[in-house]
Amino acid sequence: MKLRRIKFVWSSSKIAGGRWHLGLFGLYDRGEGHHEEGLAVSLRGLLGWIGVAAVAAYLAFATALFWFWQRNPYSLLTFSDALLRPIRREAVRDLQGQAFIAQGTDSLRAKRYGEAVALLRQGLAYHPGDLKARLTLAQFYVAANQRLMALKLLQEGLGDEFPGRIYLQGFLDVAEQGEDYDLVVRTCDRYLPRLQSDTLTAERRWLLARKFAALNASGNFAAALALANAKEPGDVASEHRVLALLGSDRREDALAALAEWGRRPGADGRAVLRLRARALREAGRFDEMDPVLEQLRALSPADPQPYVFGVVQRAMGGREQVALAAFNDYIFRFGGTTQNLQLIATPLAEIGQVALVERCAAAAADRGYAMEPFQILLVQTHVQRGDWATALRVLTTMKPGVGRAALLTQAWR
Repeated sequence: MKLRRIKFVWSSSKIAGGRWHLGLFGLYDRGEGHHEEGLAVSLRGLLGWIGVAAVAAYLAFATALFWFWQRNPYSLLTFSDALLRPIRREAVRDLQGQAFIAQGTDSLRAKRYGEAVALLRQGLAYHPGDLKARLTLAQFYVAANQRLMALKLLQEGLGDEFPGRIYLQGFLDVAEQGEDYDLVVRTCDRYLPRLQSDTLTAERRWLLARKFAALNASGNFAAALALANAKEPGDVASEHRVLALLGSDRREDALAALAEWGRRPGADGRAVLRLRARALREAGRFDEMDPVLEQLRALSPADPQPYVFGVVQRAMGGREQVALAAFNDYIFRFGGTTQNLQLIATPLAEIGQVALVERCAAAAADRGYAMEPFQILLVQTHVQRGDWATALRVLTTMKPGVGRAALLTQAWR
């Protein structure tokens, strides 16, 4: 049996009388003297079928890809995204990032922390503009005592435009926790020029206050005073001016500024009294400080805050017996709730008054309150004073709690 002769032609019209199938191949008579028919292949038909097969394969691939995406309930991708993926890579990547972030956020709520961190990091790699996700992941890093990673993550999210108070506050808080006050000041200077609009006055005042606090904390009181003097007149500017003067040990100038502030119509009387009491305490003029503290208490006798302030100021002035008497008076008046006991224990722990913090813990134990918050404050106070042995003994007596108390206990173990 002889093989048919195969002829390649561009189109079927080149073969007259041929019998074509699918526009691809056909049989034709070779002419007189030839008994078998010839086989013709249309190149144009072949290219057409190759094109059809390629389109079909591409559609099949796009369908399979879309089906794969749809297996993830968080997916935001559509069939058109799968179909146009080669020319929409960035858009597809962005949508994938949003899905990772949504899944990671839910994992964080479900306390699957390892999975949540991996998903949020992947999501931010694909969708870096999600500031809320950055802040969420940074808060987790801070809770895990990885502040440098949190700071780096938040800093990468800062752009030329003002990112909003919530995000910037998170960034500045982490920087301040690491005592990187220069970074706080530089960041404030970076965004203050972008807050000149009247609609952004509140944001500008807030950012100026953060800059002032950073200058004060870093000991740059001259710059802090210059910033306070440059502000528009008001209670905030006056308070900042007095704080800068006190930080510079210019107590008499601070008292004079307070007297001028107090004579101004509409002045915040409570703020004037608080700062005056502090200035008198730092100047060692305790006989003048006590009447000021009584005035402050008289303004709101049912409010525990002025009583706490009085105890703290007397303790910071080294007047232990007077501070103890004021502390006992506070316990008598406000010791009926654990919130009020924590209210006074927290600042006492900050200033290292271990004896008074122990009295707070004893009062809580007598009343049957949960002890973990007070034990943690005791640990903080002993660590601050360098008494590591006592801090360790307190830790060993702490019982595992439940809920938030359990988290606080774990933070110190």
